[in-house]
Formats: sequence, C-alpha cells, structure tokens
Amino acid sequence: MRPTAVFCIGFLALACAVHSLPAFAECNERSVYKFIFDERNQPRTWQEVHAAYVRFSGCDDGVVGQWFSDLVVKRLANRWSTFPDLVLIVRKDPAFGPWVVSHVDASSDSLDLAHAVHNARSRSFRRGATLCRRIAAAGEKAVREE
Repeated sequence: MRPTAVFCIGFLALACAVHSLPAFAECNERSVYKFIFDERNQPRTWQEVHAAYVRFSGCDDGVVGQWFSDLVVKRLANRWSTFPDLVLIVRKDPAFGPWVVSHVDASSDSLDLAHAVHNARSRSFRRGATLCRRIAAAGEKAVREE
C-alpha cells in the first residue's frame, strides 16, 4: 500500500476514534450561573445531578465547583436512601463516580460532611461498597483538613 493511502486510513481511524469520545462540556458562565442561582433548577435526584455534571463539567471550579460540592455532600448526607440510584448511574457512566468523590471535600458544610461520612461507613450498600469506601475516605480527609 502506498504511504499516502496508509496515512489517509490512519487519519480516518483516528478521526473516528476521537469523534466517539464523550464531549467535554464547554463553560458558558452566563448559562451556568443562571442555572445554579435559580432555585427551580436545583437537582433533586442523582439523575438530575448527573445531567448538571454532563452539562456544566467544563465550569467545574470556583463558585460552580463549590455548588457541585454542596450539592453532592448534601445528597449523601440527607438523601442516603437514593444511593442505589447513584450506583446505577456510575455503572453507566464510570467517570461520574470519581467526580462525585472529588466533590466530597472540605469546602462543604462540616455537619453535612460528617453525616455523609457516617452514612458511607455505617449504611453501605453491597452494590456500591467500593464507592462508599471512597466517599468515606474522601470525607474523612476533608474533615481532617478543616
């Protein structure tokens, strides 16, 4: 095969592979701030948290990162019964699990953080036990940093 043909085939294969990768959300600060500061938009389920993660992950720092951390820790502290929903989403989107764990941090309310750690340690589900351990470890580290 001629070198030009090999190059073209390789280029097409690379283009197809890149096209199939998940797109990272671009950061549109105006739309993200409008979203997070409107009470009607606050995610009420793990599915809605995941949708916000997909939509706004490109803005995941500063105020937006803090909003995500508060959201995640409050759900883990106060809506533990929905943890199996989180596990199902993480199975479909494995990158979501480490993202959730990364938001169990010292910027969150200390009481919510302690409650989330307690839930992860004492109310662990068999399915999702690894995620529970990671959440508890991140929470314990965050409590030490406070």
